[in-house]
Amino acid sequence: MNMHADDPEKRYRHLFDRACAGLDAATAARLRGARVRALQARHPRAAVRLLIPAGALAAALLAVGVVWQRAAPPARTPAPAHAVALDGDGDVLLEADAEQIDMARDLDFYAWLADQPQEQQR
Repeated sequence: MNMHADDPEKRYRHLFDRACAGLDAATAARLRGARVRALQARHPRAAVRLLIPAGALAAALLAVGVVWQRAAPPARTPAPAHAVALDGDGDVLLEADAEQIDMARDLDFYAWLADQPQEQQR
């Protein structure tokens, strides 16, 4: 047997080199051109193979974001500008803003203040 029988890669390489040695320049140029076109045509497929996992990752991240957004507690709404004030007995006093509610809680103080004698201004 031949020295390349145990290694098919070496054997095929030897056959290829021997076949290429007998080619004329025009045929070799045509083969090189065909090889270049074949290699260039291969790149778009490689790009598609990379885009498929990237698209799947983007879809998965989008799904996680949607689930996370829906699972988040609702945002707290601010207190209204007007609220209902209650006196000590739980009776509704008035519809008022925060400053008026504080005043309503201190009605006893304001009643006492009104009963106090006023000093004469000089």
